[in-house]
Amino acid sequence: SSTVERCPPAPINAYGRSKVAAEAAVRATWPNHVILRSSIITGPPPPLQPVGRPLMTDFIVSSLRGADTVVFFQDEFRCPICVFDILAHVRALARAAPLYARNQELVTRTFNMGGPDRVSRVDMARRAASAMHIPDTNVKAAPAASVDRGVASPADISMDSRELTMATGVTPRGWEEQVRVALVP
Repeated sequence: SSTVERCPPAPINAYGRSKVAAEAAVRATWPNHVILRSSIITGPPPPLQPVGRPLMTDFIVSSLRGADTVVFFQDEFRCPICVFDILAHVRALARAAPLYARNQELVTRTFNMGGPDRVSRVDMARRAASAMHIPDTNVKAAPAASVDRGVASPADISMDSRELTMATGVTPRGWEEQVRVALVP
């Protein structure tokens, strides 16, 4: 089930703990702040310099185009969001900031910032194949416990982002549209 902003984070690995520490640092440093909690971030290929490892969308696309069977977890859920939707949310929040300043209101908000679709990793792969009009025959569904990744990964970090959508008026793209954006050079 999707978490709401009022649910306290319960990180199970160093990455999650670093996000919680960053939120605490923001709260301690700035009395006026907005914290945006993201999930998997998608978008077009990086324009300046490739990252050191494949991004989730890149991994899915290369797996679908390959000949080998690839395992995707059926029991890990996320709410991917497109980088362009993140930018639209930030722009809308920044435009509202002067209004709060004029009214001398203190702004302290934490928003979930995920896309509208709660999808498992195998759902991501299969729906990406559909969006790309290619078969998903090399996609194999398996539980996350079937692979030792050497680090714990949360099973469900899907998020209810309706509060952010209502605050900004931005409707984020669904997963299939995010795949199409990721394929645009």
